[in-house]
Amino acid sequence: MKEQITESTTSEVHNSYLHDWVFHYNPYTNSWAAFPRDYYTQYWNGYDDKNILRSKHINVLVDLLHKAKGDVETIHEITRSSDII
Repeated sequence: MKEQITESTTSEVHNSYLHDWVFHYNPYTNSWAAFPRDYYTQYWNGYDDKNILRSKHINVLVDLLHKAKGDVETIHEITRSSDII
């Protein structure tokens, strides 16, 4: 029997790259930060690492994580010559 692909199935696959990422909105800078869960304490202690991504729009961060499949190095390669992040 052929399995039907539902919206919830594609949504789960599409969002799998966001599993271990934390998003934080800073109202003072009007920007979003996204970082792997492993860097939670570093982020809150003010340690600025290459694994902490920042953007004015959360959708930019989510789209980049999907394009790069959650790989920070790939995101930096994508954004190296761009001003989207």
